[in-house]
Amino acid sequence: MTDMNKAFNLPDNYYPTPNTLIDKMIADIDTKLQFTFLEPSAGDGKIVRRLFEKYNSLYRYERNNIDIDCIEFDVNLRQILKYNFSEEREIAIRKQQEEIESKVKWDREERRITELSNIDKAKLRDLKGELLTFPEQNNFHIVHNDFLTFNTFKRYDVIIMNPPFDEGDKHLIKALEMQENGGDVICLLNAETLKNPYTNIRKHLIELLDKYKAKIQYLQGEFQTLETERKTSVEVALIKVSIPRKAKTSSIFDELQKAQKKEIEQREATELAKGDFIQNIIDQFNLEVRCTLKLIEEYEAMKPYMLRSFDKGDDVSILTLTLKYGSGTYKQSVSINKYMQSVRMKYWRVLFKNPQFTGMMTSNLQQEYYNMVDKLKDYDFSYYNIKQIQADINSKLIKGVEETILNLFDKLSEAHSWYPECQKNIHYFNGWATNKAHKINKKVIIPIHGAFSDYSWTRETFETYTVYSKMEDIEKVFNYLDSGETGEVDLHSALIRASEAGITKKIPLKYFNITLYKKGTCHIEFTNQRLLDKFNIFSCRHKNWLPPSYGKKRYSDMSNEEKTAIDEFQGKEAYEQMYNERSYYIFEISELPMLSSGDLGEKEKTDISTVNI
Repeated sequence: MTDMNKAFNLPDNYYPTPNTLIDKMIADIDTKLQFTFLEPSAGDGKIVRRLFEKYNSLYRYERNNIDIDCIEFDVNLRQILKYNFSEEREIAIRKQQEEIESKVKWDREERRITELSNIDKAKLRDLKGELLTFPEQNNFHIVHNDFLTFNTFKRYDVIIMNPPFDEGDKHLIKALEMQENGGDVICLLNAETLKNPYTNIRKHLIELLDKYKAKIQYLQGEFQTLETERKTSVEVALIKVSIPRKAKTSSIFDELQKAQKKEIEQREATELAKGDFIQNIIDQFNLEVRCTLKLIEEYEAMKPYMLRSFDKGDDVSILTLTLKYGSGTYKQSVSINKYMQSVRMKYWRVLFKNPQFTGMMTSNLQQEYYNMVDKLKDYDFSYYNIKQIQADINSKLIKGVEETILNLFDKLSEAHSWYPECQKNIHYFNGWATNKAHKINKKVIIPIHGAFSDYSWTRETFETYTVYSKMEDIEKVFNYLDSGETGEVDLHSALIRASEAGITKKIPLKYFNITLYKKGTCHIEFTNQRLLDKFNIFSCRHKNWLPPSYGKKRYSDMSNEEKTAIDEFQGKEAYEQMYNERSYYIFEISELPMLSSGDLGEKEKTDISTVNI
């Protein structure tokens, strides 16, 4: 037994941890994420002191106060530990600091400062360093005397310890059990505990360390350095375990989800709407609401057992539920009706952002309905209400889609007619009501400035966003007309691939190929002639450039005047081919599929835990 242990009557198994070894223990601690610590074999507080120093020496803007709980079995060490982090000791150190600093005096006559001696300078440095080892607030607590009998509901980010070597296995198992729901354990252990597992306790410990993939470093001579207070030649194992946080589960959610699955199975057994997109979202909405209402009911039932005090008449609960309503207004008392408004808004909002619901809505129309969310909070998120809105949107789409198609027709013909090359975009013909009629050719040219930036002028790299914004408008119109017949080609991805590969000629897109020129033009070649004809027929009919009988009579049944217009527009043979497929070419906007409920299929159904509506 050393003189120190004799002087303070300290236990024989007390081996204070040297600072160099402590630094190895705390090297991997994340000061930005780990703030609560337990030191269950604290001794006189050397590890605790080093932890406070590590955090307190950080820059102010990145410093976080840590909370350290300590346990120490020996009564004498507990007294020393208590004093080492006491306000009394901190005051004494600051007094010593002031006494030394007071020796520095300004001599006005000789205009110089009386410097401190080297001994005082060294002492002052030590005192300033020691002040870093004190908690900045009341964040140090001695909470128990025996770690093996310690029980708490508190959660610790890190349990860090140098337990008695003769009971290290029991202490480490206890620490691992406390952190089984997530957290770190850092422990110094007699290496023999792991290298010679002759007891069931040690074998169990090794199983746990394997289970948690512990990092183990064997160290020799760590307790034989000059700074070591009590030396020993024993080899130690530095063990670091990081246990991931367990995913939280809800018994309320699990119970109600099982019940809802049965309801869905029963419904789908008798209905044809299996996998219906809208119904899937409604099911998700219903599950979320049922779970939340059950939670509120449970909270209200538990409230009398969570009161702030035992004083008569005090009905304020320690734990409260709050409701975020709208954009930042918080209600302290949970109103079921206000909750329903909030959750309805969430689902209406996400519905109006989902392409499977919005379908072919123009951006203006999407925004119009998105702005209606505040009104829709008072309407249930039900199949009936969704279908009513869907019907309303479809009626508004008819006019919007017609305008979009005709606007593109004008843009490809008249809008750029001032540009010499663009004059080749159209084929003129003698129209039914005017001789200014025309249709769009298979190859068209449009100006597209800014596709090639200055830095890429010498390379075949173009600005994808500039090209995308032009091509998106054209592709949207042909999507209206196509009704989903053409296979998908992601416009944005196709342009990115071409730009990265330095391809600027005949870039294949969904309905056309494009060629980009640095002089500021884009050549478009339509690859779907049937769809281009459908586009031209629709536009020319709505401009009254084709006879009213177009598509209603065979060519042979037309008048000479009607035949002349047909000959100029497309010719007899092409007209007869069109007539045989007139259900494809002759249509009204109301006949196009505007909004679709879609079919996500079984594997794409969502639930509230992975919401991605």
